[in-house]
Amino acid sequence: MLIVPRLSVLENMALADTRKYARHAGLTVDWSAARGDLEQSTRRLAQEMLPLAVPAGALSGGNVQRLSLIRELSTDPRLIIALYPTRGLDMRSATAARDLLLAKRDRGAGVLLISEDLGELFLLSDRLFVLYRGRIVGAARPEETTAQEIGRLMTGGGVAGG
Repeated sequence: MLIVPRLSVLENMALADTRKYARHAGLTVDWSAARGDLEQSTRRLAQEMLPLAVPAGALSGGNVQRLSLIRELSTDPRLIIALYPTRGLDMRSATAARDLLLAKRDRGAGVLLISEDLGELFLLSDRLFVLYRGRIVGAARPEETTAQEIGRLMTGGGVAGG
């Protein structure tokens, strides 16, 4: 789900699960519940609280990424598709995000991690699949391959016609 730049941080949080926060047949929003979930998710990610009334479009790129992670992981999804989940985050925030993805996986969520960061892929993945020009060109468990081999496949090395 995307962040809506004109909406505040709190309003973007409420978009995580509109049915959860809707009251009176969707005519009002339970802002205190949305605020509570935002605060709880922020603590779980070991983050500093984002300013609730600020439009999301006024946040730095790292803070927009942080808001997106906080919001989406607050709903306890069964499937997480994470596209560059730590891009733009400082080291502390990136570590917390990785830990949260691993915790979600350990609690049964499926995590599809899409990244070019080989260190992150090796750290978080149970299995690695390499795509090149829209085709899977390799698959391995991280402990059964090397970053060099994965990198070679990512750049078309070893692919017939690559």
